[in-house]
Amino acid sequence: FGGQFGWFYGLAFIPLAEVFAIEFTVPVWTAVLAVFILGERLTVPRVIAIGLGIAGMLIMLRPGLEVIKPASLAVLGGAICYALAHTMTKKLAHIDSPLCILFYMTVIQLPLGLNPALYDWRTPSFDAWPWILVVGVTALSAHYCITRAMQLIDATVVIPMDFLRLPLIAGVGFLLYEEPLEWAVLIGALVMFTGNYISIRAEKK
Repeated sequence: FGGQFGWFYGLAFIPLAEVFAIEFTVPVWTAVLAVFILGERLTVPRVIAIGLGIAGMLIMLRPGLEVIKPASLAVLGGAICYALAHTMTKKLAHIDSPLCILFYMTVIQLPLGLNPALYDWRTPSFDAWPWILVVGVTALSAHYCITRAMQLIDATVVIPMDFLRLPLIAGVGFLLYEEPLEWAVLIGALVMFTGNYISIRAEKK
């Protein structure tokens, strides 16, 4: 819940590119936490995948040096929360099914989100409900896929693949919204794919 709150808070106050740039530190925090909490090995291919993922992200986003804003710190805190959630999901994946983990996650998050929302309640318009439904269904589907993946392989292998969201988002923007595909996005995506390919090949061996 803390990860989602930090992400949405950042969306309201800082540019989208900056939100994604900070959020994509999640694999780094996850790799560190997985070593200490789960006892996973931080092998050379996994380090390469994380490093190339960060490099690809920086190539695509080309972040500049700016004054650190409170919203940026909120997104960074959210990234750490996401990393801890991923790590503990991996721990739970040995005990419970993905649907069981997902069920209790939503049950716990409901009062956490509802109680503060009641203080400043705004009923969504009729036109907004289909989009809210899409966000809810796809978010739960994404959590299910991650939890299922955690059952099959180490968190330090699963989470670097999350970097692929950025080139996928660029592709959706190009196809649906006619946003131009910049050379930086294509090169950054290639760097990310290379890192993931190295990691997956090593795990397969």
